[in-house]
Amino acid sequence: EDEHEDEDEDETANEFIENCVNLAQFLFRSDWPFFW
Repeated sequence: EDEHEDEDEDETANEFIENCVNLAQFLFRSDWPFFW
């Protein structure tokens, strides 16, 4: 059960990281004139 819980935590962390990466890629691909 402990190992399964660790896997769930890892999956949650991976999803969070993937969300951050996707957001970063979206921002880098897009032109935001008001940022500059």
